[in-house]
Amino acid sequence: MSLRSKIAVALAAAALVFAGGASAQVVVLFARGPSAGAYPQGTVLPATKVLALKAGDQLELLDGAGSHVVTGPATIVAGHVDPKVRDQMIQLFLKAQQVRPGIAATRGFELQPKAPAGLWQLDASDSGVMCTVAGAPPVLWRSGAEGGTPVRIHRTRTDESRPVDWPAGAESADWPAGLPAVAGESYDVDLDDQSTVIVTLRAVAPPATGLKGLTGVLLDNGCFSQIDRLRSATVQ
Repeated sequence: MSLRSKIAVALAAAALVFAGGASAQVVVLFARGPSAGAYPQGTVLPATKVLALKAGDQLELLDGAGSHVVTGPATIVAGHVDPKVRDQMIQLFLKAQQVRPGIAATRGFELQPKAPAGLWQLDASDSGVMCTVAGAPPVLWRSGAEGGTPVRIHRTRTDESRPVDWPAGAESADWPAGLPAVAGESYDVDLDDQSTVIVTLRAVAPPATGLKGLTGVLLDNGCFSQIDRLRSATVQ
């Protein structure tokens, strides 16, 4: 069997395994109101999740059909992703596996290490391209944060740097004030274990065409870690 044939068989097998275990998901685009803290921007929810919204709550959700706004008070189901859209997303995930730099096409969909729950959080341990919502700086995330020596972010083009106010034990922290998060630019994230990761930012607008469109935007911008998160949230 030729190498091309072996790759095709491996990808087909991965698609079958993935399709058999996938379930519909919904992404939170924004949340306002008293329940906003329970639904941070970028959170991936099961489409079947029942949302108990209070008066003043407003959520914009992205599902297979596109984006829609729900308001409280109300008790509603989050959204819907039909099998056709799910299958189209599977094909995009497979394409991402093929074109991702340094990743063999036969790698498949193995389990990933712990990663941020939200799509728009910047994993401070992961170098690469990071997609952010246009007009909003990313939220920083790290696993098992213990605090200690300050973390610093260095803007490569201008040589600016700022410390990150990262509370001891907290997994997330805000992007440092006074340091612009500019799309297309690269940043060194100097961690408190003396290691450094390099991140390039890309600004995107979540498309109204639904989860397939969002997956395509992430793929087009080379935001492979975020594609991994979306896929991992979809594989149950």
